[in-house]
Amino acid sequence: MKTLAGADRTIERRTKTVLGVLLLLAVTIIYLGIYGMRTLKQSGYDDAKGFWLIYDSGRLADRNSDQDEALLRSLPADAQRAVEAVVDTTIRALWQRVRYAGETTQDFARADGLKRQSFMQSLLLETQDTDLRQSIRHAAEALSLIREGMTTDGSPAFEKLMHDVVSLLPASEAQSFRERLADLMRTESAAVQTDMRQRSRALFEEAVAERRLSRFTKGGAGLIPVAKELFNELHSVAPTADISSAFDLVKQVPRQREAYASLFDLPAHVGTQRILDMLDAEEIAGARLVAFNKEMYALLKRYHPDIDSIDHLPLIAMQAEAMEAEFGDALDHQADLLAARAWNDRLSPLLQEAVTTALPSAPHEKQAMLSSLIAVIEGEDAAAQEDALVRQLIAQRDTETAGSIDSYLTELQGERALKTKLMLMLPLYAFDAPRLPASVQGFVSALPAVERNKLRLDILSRISGAQLSLPETVESGLAEDGAELNEHLFHLFFVSRTNRMHLFSEEDDTGLRLAIRQNASRARAAQAVAQGGGNPLVQIINSHGTTLTLLGALLFINTLLLFFLMHSGRDWRFDIKWLLILLIVDFMLVFQILPLCYLLFKAFMPGDTFTLITFSRLFSYNMNRSALINTIIGGLAAMVMGTLIAFPLAWMVGRTNMYGKKFFRHIFVLTYMVPPYVGAMAWLRLLNPNVGTINVILRSLFCIDSAAGPINVYSLTGLVWVLTTFYYPYAFITISRAMEKMDPSLEEASRVSGASPFITLMRVTLPIMTPSLIAGALLVFVSAASCYGIPSIIGAPGKVHTVTTRIIEYYGRGTQGLNDATGLAVFLMVLAIL
Repeated sequence: MKTLAGADRTIERRTKTVLGVLLLLAVTIIYLGIYGMRTLKQSGYDDAKGFWLIYDSGRLADRNSDQDEALLRSLPADAQRAVEAVVDTTIRALWQRVRYAGETTQDFARADGLKRQSFMQSLLLETQDTDLRQSIRHAAEALSLIREGMTTDGSPAFEKLMHDVVSLLPASEAQSFRERLADLMRTESAAVQTDMRQRSRALFEEAVAERRLSRFTKGGAGLIPVAKELFNELHSVAPTADISSAFDLVKQVPRQREAYASLFDLPAHVGTQRILDMLDAEEIAGARLVAFNKEMYALLKRYHPDIDSIDHLPLIAMQAEAMEAEFGDALDHQADLLAARAWNDRLSPLLQEAVTTALPSAPHEKQAMLSSLIAVIEGEDAAAQEDALVRQLIAQRDTETAGSIDSYLTELQGERALKTKLMLMLPLYAFDAPRLPASVQGFVSALPAVERNKLRLDILSRISGAQLSLPETVESGLAEDGAELNEHLFHLFFVSRTNRMHLFSEEDDTGLRLAIRQNASRARAAQAVAQGGGNPLVQIINSHGTTLTLLGALLFINTLLLFFLMHSGRDWRFDIKWLLILLIVDFMLVFQILPLCYLLFKAFMPGDTFTLITFSRLFSYNMNRSALINTIIGGLAAMVMGTLIAFPLAWMVGRTNMYGKKFFRHIFVLTYMVPPYVGAMAWLRLLNPNVGTINVILRSLFCIDSAAGPINVYSLTGLVWVLTTFYYPYAFITISRAMEKMDPSLEEASRVSGASPFITLMRVTLPIMTPSLIAGALLVFVSAASCYGIPSIIGAPGKVHTVTTRIIEYYGRGTQGLNDATGLAVFLMVLAIL
């Protein structure tokens, strides 16, 4: 017995030692993984594979550059020095181009507003000249404000600039300008209002002429209020105006024209009003409604005695509401700019006087700003002034970068200096190589190895300045001169090493360009390749940081779990059942818990810092708040109604001897087998307010004189009903199975004791079935709350939004939309968990 006990203790000690080693290994792997992830983030690479590509490219470059250097050393001494000088010149040109690809003055001039601002900020951060940075920053901020037209709080741009400029003047002069500004704002207020009405009229006339239906939400259904407002305005000022042209258009707006046929013979004014009042948002031809609105506004301009007296701003707001978010926001912004632009026109002379007064004595860092303001006020384009500022920054940046490159090349000393430079050129060419004509590539790749080596030697001789002719195909294909010709020649020299015409290999050439796309990262990657690619183990860790972290975490969890399982079982021998348990746990962690955790992480840390701004922004919108309320109400209502329907049906097939139970069981779960989209379309055909079969029958039976109703499926009530009919089988299946397995002797005992069937149901059946009822009800709630198909077809047309429909709307709006969709998904997940 002692021997067996000693053996058990030995096994226990060995097992604990192994588990301890595994824990230490797991912590080490996690540390290495986190190190790799941090390195990837700091590097700016787009793909972690870039680290391994750098190592692989560095290894190939080190091997191939020996051959390149040997060819160069075979040249005469004078030719070698000439080629080395061209090497330095080419490296400078390539480095500058790789480092600042897409960041030239031409790129800035073509960029949109946001990119121009980002470009300018990047240049300001890079320059080392503090005085230049301060001077251009002030000028850029002023020009940006002029281009925007107003401040973020809606104040006119020139008013803000006026206060900034007069702050540079002596106190007495500044006070005088402030008083004149206040007087001007007071006396010109009425004129600005008149100007705004004229500008808003032009803006609305442009907006109402928008024919691209893709810019409107829900096929242009939101334009119905605009149409009604235009008609009411025209009818109020010209009730006898001839609107037959508009009446002909509005007849074509309903898709189900037969439902409106009785209105087509009415007088134009009466018929138009009746049709507009009865329009179903889901049954309209949006393009026809757009044409109707345009025609109505044309008639309004013709018959209105003073079209400028109409306040067009509410009309613009309604038009914007009917448009997709991107275009609606743009229209709202243009409306906000109307007053700012009107004030800017009137403040321009006073601002010019203030700038002229402040310029002689202004601090040096404000001179560029004041000069730019004078140029813009006198008629020059603000964008052209920004271009001039960028040219100054780019010139300073290029000068500073050239100094850095010269310093780097000067530090390359010793026997490996030339080889390092040749290795550096390879990744620079990989990132931004001049394109070789197909004729040249085909000609060179077809040459035998001996002739290719001769061609490479001739290329070096040509670069050194020797009057040497290359093959005609090469000469005609590289018909360039100066530095560009040398760049082409060096590129051809490198790629002609093999007949495959690659700098490294096809995989490495393409992979480097795709994995490392940011300019600064490419410059650093080129230097890493020139140094041999780095340590292979470190590059593997950097390339697989996320994977290592995940594997380390799983190993850590598995080791702890295995320890507790063995400790609780008092058995320290490894059993195959532990492996099965650990595999199941790993599967749940990786494929279920990890995605949810990542969702929470991105919701609370969209920019890698903890913030609740996503949620505060989301629920500052009434539509999102109402969507959350509709989701909760719809889910709870479907849960209650579904359970009330499912329980008696389950009791009938599970606790009675009803004839055809098997048949009815299949009937009750029929909708379980039908996709929600199909079912929603079926209910749409039955309960459509205009042409739904049930509504048509009800209007006929009860003699209802209306083209719509009496039941409107496009409502929260309709949504709840459709959700209930489709998800009550979830509760039915759960409850009926539990009823079939319930011991009937309990109910029999109750009946023998004299209890009625109802008392038996309430005191015996229901208490026993409570867990199944709760489970079935929760299943219905979760399914109904997370459904998208039914709310998108039934709810969205009636503007009954749910969290799922809002998620899909946000999903297509770029990065910010994806963050917002993630935030809404978190609330949906919380609802499901609660």
